Amino acid sequence: MTNKEKYCKYIKNIKRFFRYCIDDCLKRIYHFILFLFCIEPKKEENKSHELLKLEENSDIKNLKENLNRYLKDSSSKGFVISIKGNWGVGKTFFWNIYAKENLDEKKYVYISLFGINKLDEIKTKILNKISKQANIVNKTKGFFGSSRIVGVDIGAVISIFGIKNFKYIVVCFDDFERLSPNLNISEVLGVISELKEQYNCKIVIINNNDQLEELDRLNSSSKFTISPDTLGNDTKKQECFYSNSNNHGIFEKYIEKIVDLELLYKPTVEYQVNLLLNSFNEKEFIDRELMKKLFGKIKNLNKETNLRLMQKYIFTLKLFREFLEEKEIENFKEIKDELQTKIFVYIFGKNKLNNLIRYYNLNDEYIEEIIEKNLVNIPGDIKVKFNKDIKSARENIKRREEDNKKYEISQQIQKENEDYKKKIEDTYLRYISDLDYDKDTFIKEFYELLNGKENIIEFTYFNRFTFFIKDCLIVLDKTKEDEFKKFYIEKAKKYFDTRYKNMERYFFQQAYFLDEESRNELIDYYNDLIKGDIEVEKQEIYKLDIFDTMAKVIKQESNNTEERMLDNISKQEHKRRLEKDDSPYFKTTFELMEFLKDSHKLKNLENFYKTTLEIYKDLYKDKDYKYRDKIRLILKYFGIDTKELDDVVEEKEEGSNDK
Repeated sequence: MTNKEKYCKYIKNIKRFFRYCIDDCLKRIYHFILFLFCIEPKKEENKSHELLKLEENSDIKNLKENLNRYLKDSSSKGFVISIKGNWGVGKTFFWNIYAKENLDEKKYVYISLFGINKLDEIKTKILNKISKQANIVNKTKGFFGSSRIVGVDIGAVISIFGIKNFKYIVVCFDDFERLSPNLNISEVLGVISELKEQYNCKIVIINNNDQLEELDRLNSSSKFTISPDTLGNDTKKQECFYSNSNNHGIFEKYIEKIVDLELLYKPTVEYQVNLLLNSFNEKEFIDRELMKKLFGKIKNLNKETNLRLMQKYIFTLKLFREFLEEKEIENFKEIKDELQTKIFVYIFGKNKLNNLIRYYNLNDEYIEEIIEKNLVNIPGDIKVKFNKDIKSARENIKRREEDNKKYEISQQIQKENEDYKKKIEDTYLRYISDLDYDKDTFIKEFYELLNGKENIIEFTYFNRFTFFIKDCLIVLDKTKEDEFKKFYIEKAKKYFDTRYKNMERYFFQQAYFLDEESRNELIDYYNDLIKGDIEVEKQEIYKLDIFDTMAKVIKQESNNTEERMLDNISKQEHKRRLEKDDSPYFKTTFELMEFLKDSHKLKNLENFYKTTLEIYKDLYKDKDYKYRDKIRLILKYFGIDTKELDDVVEEKEEGSNDK
């Protein structure tokens, strides 16, 4: 960490400290004023409007209403409520918030069984808590010589001070799954029963019985093995186990007898995310909606709403807080989303959740290194790399956004052209199907439509446009034939301006209805456009990889420029490659010739096709050519009779013999 970074961090901590001091001081002054005027402070409402709305439309509302109904009713006798739910779903978290908002602190005790080794410790916790809140601290001090009650039976205390001080107390028992091996669960449940039956206490049990069963399984060990001989027909060994504890069985047996009401805590993902983030003071950098979406993608119900896993995700996000709060990222939601999604995927399973990542702008390596090493203070070298990665990602996004805009514009133009094309076709179809649509009106409206777009041939296509002029307008109105032809030439030139490189030669065959002078005008215009390109192509032909280009044509991956260049290759170079023992080149040439034999592509590669056949003939005429027998069969395959060629070879031989 550089000195500048240390200084900035130091200043941040000082600001945070003073902010905390000021907040704390103001709270204390506020509570002191309330105390002076004997005003009971209102409980803080720490809920977002969204959380309250979610409660209204979920089972949480019903759960709270049931708790209020029984726990706030002073007329009812003692009873036991069991709150069940998946492990890790946040039953304790929910209960603590509920108790803080709804229960009188003077009449409420929370007992965590974690770390308790003796039953007396439970009783002592209850008695100490209630004795303080029931205004009997001085009495206990005078009677026992101390304000703390240790090792004293509940019944003894109640007999001294009276049952009214202990009536309707709410006691919550939690962490049964963390019960010490030194403590018998049946005794704990006996205390709960005693509090309920004898002292009218209201008991809430946070029920994690599933975890008790798992704990019993982990405490089990192998006792003995049954051999195959003992089992008779069974050929496999069977291992028998005994458990060092049976807390699950005991809990199930007792709970049926003492529990009066069983409530289920089953929150939604939305509720859990809002509940958790509301409890964090600094969570602005976390995208709530994205977090809901990500956890909603987990198929395992035990994990989908697991508060512990959500906390783990938030704590991991905090490692990247410095980056998530930077303006450089804030302005690029896509980067923030990707970073938070990749962290989620890393924690909860790469193989299963990779499809959540839409784009790959950020390098996983830096993210994983920060998580694996739990780098609260990210070293300068990693920070520099990560910032560089973010900058690169930002540029990629900008580039992609520009491309998307261009694509959207092109799609819009395409749609407009398609609509315009449809309008032209509909007008034409209307004329041929609607008897009330007269010829003069049609010619006027149709001609205006064709003349309404500068690049009309781009989306009506060349032959269709030709048909509209030649077979439609000219036939219907001979008096305007010259005007229509002139219009046709004008639009054709506009089309050539942008499409001449990709035009097929047979396009000019469409214009046979024009007189020779008009046709020549179009051909000359086209030749002038490609003249400059031909000069460049002649230079490029020498660089052309003939083998790769032939393979492209076969795969139909070539463009018109490549085909034109291949069509003009040097016969000498092509022959030299075929004469050599170059098997791939020889084979690819044959495959291309076979492809061109019955393909529309022959129009673009006529010269290549004829040149190659001439080379085959020349090779066959050479009696010393190593593969002459193959050439003979190739020529026959392409319909060329070799008899005439044989006669030529014989004449040459006779002539050389005479000499």
